[in-house]
Amino acid sequence: MKIQFPDVFRPLLEPARYKGAWGGRGSGKSHFFAGMLCLRAVERQTRAVCLREVQNSIKDSVKQLIEDKIRCYGLADQFAVTQHEIRGPHGSLFAFRGLKDQNANSIKSLEGFDIAWVEEAQTVSQKSLDLLIPTIRTPESELWFSWNPGQPTDPVDRLLRKLRPQDAAVVRANYPDNPFFPEVLRADMERDRKLDPAKYDHVWLGGYCNVSDLQFVSRETICVAQLRASPPADGPRIMGLDVARFGDDKTVLLLRQGHCLLRLWRWSSLDLMQTAGRVSDIAEREQPQALFVDGVGVGGGVVDRLRQLGLR
Repeated sequence: MKIQFPDVFRPLLEPARYKGAWGGRGSGKSHFFAGMLCLRAVERQTRAVCLREVQNSIKDSVKQLIEDKIRCYGLADQFAVTQHEIRGPHGSLFAFRGLKDQNANSIKSLEGFDIAWVEEAQTVSQKSLDLLIPTIRTPESELWFSWNPGQPTDPVDRLLRKLRPQDAAVVRANYPDNPFFPEVLRADMERDRKLDPAKYDHVWLGGYCNVSDLQFVSRETICVAQLRASPPADGPRIMGLDVARFGDDKTVLLLRQGHCLLRLWRWSSLDLMQTAGRVSDIAEREQPQALFVDGVGVGGGVVDRLRQLGLR
């Protein structure tokens, strides 16, 4: 059987404990992995579990995509598709799960699988990775990850792009690498490329998420600010606060004037009351015209305390 796929994925054909494909929309990442599962099952027994961090129903999974590949390859007579799983030749099995629903006991049900494919892996927590990786441990087992990066702190990004295990094959794939890029997506891509460069970089090129219209200060602003010798004379003087939530996260306080970053403070190991006190002291010294706080979650407690201290 001769199957065509983008050359960018060729390194993923060789055996490796970790296989990763990251990049933007329309690159064919999910189609490649779905196709590889089908072809592998035809060659030999393949027990694969297809995972997402959250799977509220089977419709959230890649099951439909795999079914489409089975039909596309003319293999429908070799696979049996039920509501929740797919069975194939040589005793092959494709199952579908949500990682968030797993715990130390339930994760043991995955021990017999030789492939774990994690789709939308940028949403997967460190806890889920810590449970999954040692569980998939049959001889020559593989862990597959496909994702569009969200932030540099995403656990899958740290694992496969920063730590980069020795036995890993990782590729970056974007729509220019895909000769089968769907024409129906081209108009959407061109619109974003022309009108919203930050969105285009994230959605279509796999850059980290930078929703500039919703951010206090964008990465582009920070880069420009680093090159500015002095702040502009005009523009509002504004502070923004993002409160640390858990783990090694840090609280970040920014001060900008106009579109220029003036100061940046970061700290950890302070409780909410202490954080509010520090922000109040800095605001009294810097005299911003406005202070914006991410009030979702733990930030709400800081907002309440700042109001008690007289900040609005």
